[in-house]
Formats: sequence, C-alpha cells, structure tokens
Amino acid sequence: MPLKSLNTTSPFYAASLEPINQEAEHELAVSMLNGESNARDTLIRSNLRYAIKEAAKYKYEDLDYDDQVSIAISGLINGINNFNPNLNTRVITCATWWIRAEFKCYYEKKEKEKEYNYSEVTCTDELENYLASLPDSNSQSPEDKAIYACFKESFYENVKKIPAIERTVFLMYNGFCGYSKKNLTEIGKLFGKTKQWAWHKSQAAERFMAKWMAEWVA
Repeated sequence: MPLKSLNTTSPFYAASLEPINQEAEHELAVSMLNGESNARDTLIRSNLRYAIKEAAKYKYEDLDYDDQVSIAISGLINGINNFNPNLNTRVITCATWWIRAEFKCYYEKKEKEKEYNYSEVTCTDELENYLASLPDSNSQSPEDKAIYACFKESFYENVKKIPAIERTVFLMYNGFCGYSKKNLTEIGKLFGKTKQWAWHKSQAAERFMAKWMAEWVA
C-alpha cells in the first residue's frame, strides 16, 4: 500500500498499525467473533491507512479532511463488523463496499438537506409579528413607549440567557445588538461550519426565545 498519498502527521495515521496479511486477518476475525475486543481493535488499526487513502477519493462541499477520514473510518468499522472470516477475501475488500456506502449515505443526506428553505428562518414568527404590530416611535403614545421599553429590556435580558454560540448566530441572523444582518451561509463560514449548522443553531436560539418571551406574544 503506497503511503506517499497519506498524511502521515495526522492523528488518524498515528493510530494506525502496519497492514497485516490475510492469514493474520483471518485469525483476528475469528477471535473478534469470539468476543475478543482487542482483536477487533487490531483489525481496525491495521486497516486504518487503507481507509485514510480511500477517504481522499470522496470530495464534497464543506467536507474537510478530518470529516472525510471520519466517514471512511466509520465505513471501515462497519466493514469489519460485517466481515466473514469463512470467505476467502480480505478485510479491505469488504471495507471498500462499506466505505462507499457510508459516503453515499452522507451525500444523500446532504442533498435532502438542500430541500429545506433555510432562507425562511427568522426570529420566531410570534415575536416578529409582535414587533411589526408596534407603531413607529414618532406615533407611539407615552404608554406604548413604556410598554415597548419593557419589552426591549425583557427581550435583551432573555437573549443573554441563550448559550454563547447560539446567541451569536441568532443576533447575526436577525441583525440585533449592533450586528450587521447576515444570511446562514455567511454565518456558517464565519464559524468555519456549514449553512445547516448555522440553521440548527438559529433554531435552537429561537426555541429559547419563544419559551421565554411567550408572555409578550400570548
């Protein structure tokens, strides 16, 4: 197995062992089926370099090196879990199919996620409707101004209770507290994450706010 294409400084490579021959694989696989966890661990580690090499074949937007290798290793482990030592074959033959299946599953999941209309994510509908119903500052009565001041104070006090990352995503997405308004793709890139990640964080923050501000929009 040529190693020049592998990142030999990665922690994945550091955890690997030298590849073993088919006879040794067979013995380890039999031991694994008899419940010896060390045998399974050795089978995985002795085939890690193959999984790392296979990972390089699969590219996808927002999928970095560590993610690629993690998916390939997951496929390798599935392959080993399903390896039959009674067949005249190698672990990598079985693992290749499972690695391919793991990436296929990942791709299909990502394509399905594209069906979500992330652009529709906003501050909770109830809060947005409440804010829209308020008259502008020039036409507000003293009573309305007092109510709105209380609302704002409660709103921002509750914002502070949201976990830091979710709070930042929420504020950026809605353009609150001096943040310039950004879309989910932009926010994901700022954190080195995906659009989907930003969407989930925004949704989590909105659930917090919907709960804490319920008395204002009832």
